[in-house]
Amino acid sequence: LAVSQCKLQVQEWKAMDVEGVLQISEASADIEAKLIRGIAQAFAEEKPEPELGHAGQPEQKRLNVKLAENNVINFLIKDGIVHHEGLAFGLPDLLPNMLLQSEGDVGFDSSLDFELALEIPFEKMGDSGLLSQLGSPALTVPVTGTFDDPEIGIGDRQLVRGFVRNAVLG
Repeated sequence: LAVSQCKLQVQEWKAMDVEGVLQISEASADIEAKLIRGIAQAFAEEKPEPELGHAGQPEQKRLNVKLAENNVINFLIKDGIVHHEGLAFGLPDLLPNMLLQSEGDVGFDSSLDFELALEIPFEKMGDSGLLSQLGSPALTVPVTGTFDDPEIGIGDRQLVRGFVRNAVLG
């Protein structure tokens, strides 16, 4: 963690003004959160089967989230909002060898206003000359709403999932 600027007021946390860089060499966690579930359902066809939890009630399986190795995240905390650039993570159980890049704002009030980009390696999707010439353009989608009610801005989810499936399976 390298902090280049830090102004804190103990009584008023929204007045915090912190800027810096966070470098994470390696991190992975199994997470159950509506935001992560929404991202997974937007990009991947597979829907993990619910597991039985307490009192035999179905619970969603936690999803493994892995940060990119040596991930460097620039951040600015100001007016109750964390702006970040460079957050790269994967969902290895659903999208092996693919990373999502995140940039934008997350509020202390749980508000979301950022973009996710997923590189689609068209060159791995067959021998079509046109597709291989496209290289790896990124599919970028907006994420808004809140942690409890995230909105992933993908119009045709089936089309997106098809592209992602073909890129993952080759």
